[in-house]
Amino acid sequence: MRTIFSRLLLLPSLALSLACSTGAGGGMDSGPDSSPDSSPDSASGESGTCVHPSPVNGAPECKEYGTGWTRAAAEADCATLRSGVAGTWDAATSCDVSSVLGTCRIEASGGLSHAIVTSGNDKTRCNLVRTACVVGSGGVFEPGALCQGLGAPDATWGSVPFVPPYRMCVDSKPGEEPGQTDGLVCTWTLISGCTEAGRRFDDYGYCPDVITQRPYGPSSATPTAANDSRLSDAPYMAEVAWAASQVDACGCACCHTKRLTPTGPANWHTDAPGIWTDGIRTSGLALMLGLADSRALGAFPPGRNNGFDRTQLGLPTSDVARMRRFLQAEWDRRGLTEAEGKAVPPFGGPLVEQLSFVPDDCSGGEGVAADGSVYWGGIDARYLYILEAGSKGPVVPPNLDLPDGTIWRIEVPNVSPPFQDARYGQVTGDQIQAFPISGAPTALVSGTKYYLYALIDLGFPAMRCLFTAP
Repeated sequence: MRTIFSRLLLLPSLALSLACSTGAGGGMDSGPDSSPDSSPDSASGESGTCVHPSPVNGAPECKEYGTGWTRAAAEADCATLRSGVAGTWDAATSCDVSSVLGTCRIEASGGLSHAIVTSGNDKTRCNLVRTACVVGSGGVFEPGALCQGLGAPDATWGSVPFVPPYRMCVDSKPGEEPGQTDGLVCTWTLISGCTEAGRRFDDYGYCPDVITQRPYGPSSATPTAANDSRLSDAPYMAEVAWAASQVDACGCACCHTKRLTPTGPANWHTDAPGIWTDGIRTSGLALMLGLADSRALGAFPPGRNNGFDRTQLGLPTSDVARMRRFLQAEWDRRGLTEAEGKAVPPFGGPLVEQLSFVPDDCSGGEGVAADGSVYWGGIDARYLYILEAGSKGPVVPPNLDLPDGTIWRIEVPNVSPPFQDARYGQVTGDQIQAFPISGAPTALVSGTKYYLYALIDLGFPAMRCLFTAP
């Protein structure tokens, strides 16, 4: 199976966006990840190994052939691993596990088994490697030492660090048409991320990572009356099914599809009996129709999201005009007015406040000192920004976490612990300079005011104030 990944580049020209409110793939309450007691040791390698370039990070990847393989069959398999890619056969009994991001164990038809050992030292790849295993290959993932901080499949928002968005490209599922990106299906694992229209998000994205990005909780929805005349209106029900398929293609499905959610759907869900839109509250319908402000949740540009647009409506869709007609008809059926929709408060909870926050001057010595050390109150942080005064503060990815005016941004991967110390223009430990992508940040000008913004995690500010450079 061909699998390609790219991490979200945090540059203004590539700034993307979020949507929906938040759920999980294939049994989030257990999931295909290994249990905490699973051993990260390599597979048995009974029939030799095959070393080849990893489709995830280009580093050597090692396939260990387990039960059911003869040496001749394993060697032949190694010669034709993927289209145009051949591995290097080795009769060794196991792969090198000295620096491993994770091991993917796969049971194939006919009793065959094998393991893929992915090497590397880049912790930002942990989520990608796991998703390649679980979604791309249908395997069980055992994290290596560097990736032990990955959240469990049933982890919820706030219980583990926010998983940054990433893009995965894989072969289409058996029986489906080839993907639109060089034959592959590419999908952003993010709430507002969408796979190609007509496909299901959970087949190509990873809901357990999506659910770390928004609050989730089950709640009841109003059911459709059994005698509702709309149920016998074939053209109308076809539109209901189409609109549901649009939701199912996006990260929204992770919380709004009963079969995916860990403890039940968050109010409305597309697999509800009858007409799923009956379960949508008036406020939610106002969001979907674009009457209520949901800018704080962000939105992908359609060209980077398989044509799905959330910039005009609150619900991602590959056909804005058709979705608007469908939602407007439901709004009108309820006898609601445009004014009532616009009166619904903006969506996003604390994100709305963060989007419009105006900082005051720092009052406790916070800021960048003459020696370059940065102080933000001794609070654990996962993200740290220095911005120009007057800039908007960062909110959430993909389009709101790198506002214009950002001078410097550092962070740590979601599998790493937070930090309390930093020095302007430098990184230590697991810190990563996310902006600028390369080179030193612009030197601060003495006597000039700047904006310090530290976050415990995305969406959770720890310190945000204005300081004057010494």
